[in-house]
Amino acid sequence: MESTNVSTSSLHKAIAALAEYLEDKFSPDLFGFLDGGTTLEIMSEALLRVSCADEWQRLLQQYQQVGGTIYCPDDNEWEVV
Repeated sequence: MESTNVSTSSLHKAIAALAEYLEDKFSPDLFGFLDGGTTLEIMSEALLRVSCADEWQRLLQQYQQVGGTIYCPDDNEWEVV
């Protein structure tokens, strides 16, 4: 994660919003948070299913603005996005 001046509450709100969105769509074995929430680990199958959704794009943008990154452990092409 890049060093940014983001409040802890802003990060936690972005993580919570993203988690709630994903929990409604997937089982917990398809995603999780690492590094204190700054890395979303998501299986490529799940990422492909949500990547075109407007709500996902909005939540992802908010998460990335507070320093969040995405990691797909099962897709060598997507080491870190």
